[in-house]
Amino acid sequence: MPDMKTVQNEYDAFLSKAVELDSPYGSNTIATYLKAYRERICSQIMVQLAVVCKARTPAKRMLSLGGWPGVAPIMLNRLTGIESTLVDHPALLTGVMGQFYSAHGIKAVECNFSDIAVEPLPLSGGYQLIECCQCIEHWNFSPIPMFKQIFSQLLSTNGVFFITVPNAVSLYRRASIVVGRTPYPAMQSFIEVDENKPGAEISPHWREYTRKDMEQLILYCGGRSMDIRTKTYSINAMKNWQHRIYSLFSNLHPSLRENIEAVCSTEARISFDRLDID
Repeated sequence: MPDMKTVQNEYDAFLSKAVELDSPYGSNTIATYLKAYRERICSQIMVQLAVVCKARTPAKRMLSLGGWPGVAPIMLNRLTGIESTLVDHPALLTGVMGQFYSAHGIKAVECNFSDIAVEPLPLSGGYQLIECCQCIEHWNFSPIPMFKQIFSQLLSTNGVFFITVPNAVSLYRRASIVVGRTPYPAMQSFIEVDENKPGAEISPHWREYTRKDMEQLILYCGGRSMDIRTKTYSINAMKNWQHRIYSLFSNLHPSLRENIEAVCSTEARISFDRLDID
């Protein structure tokens, strides 16, 4: 299995290509987003690599839900040869992005996730890995129809679903309330939607989740074996002494950490310990 150094090198190589892409996402570009969240994304890719490399039977197919800008499916395809399909909002698959995915051997499927309840994804299923990282917090509708299809139709018997979301009760959200600020996403993201900035319509966080929320959602929709953890990652754009102090306090208790991550399956026993992930 590739180590973290290999993943980081591949990530930086991906970033060098992504810099040339003009695909805005609200106020972010691909380059600014990937530079800021390098540590978190590389760590999440390590989890996915462990799922693929330690599977009892060779993992041949993965599905990336809301996977813009394709870093996980492209990197896993390069590192393991796994066949990758990316599903995302039509606004993020047009123009250069569609060409970019095609050039890297990634099948891209357009989907308005809000329509899943009446129009399920037109995919055959049998995926050994399904990843959905930092995605469903952008949905202003229920994730239940999508999760039900994942566990009933898309995930293979011994497959693993890996999902991450921001923690709705993190130290940052709690501190915002104490100083009289909203714990919810900035109004600027909604202003950008009103101004029709490219990609802005799916940029705001409409609903963040707690650890208990994720556990309840997964169990209700058909997940059986699961492991849920919380983690705080450094952000490259905020590596100052204030952020270091904040990171120290946020790691004092699991409920204060910035991110919630879960691995789950319908049948196979799964945990982060079994994947041997730090």
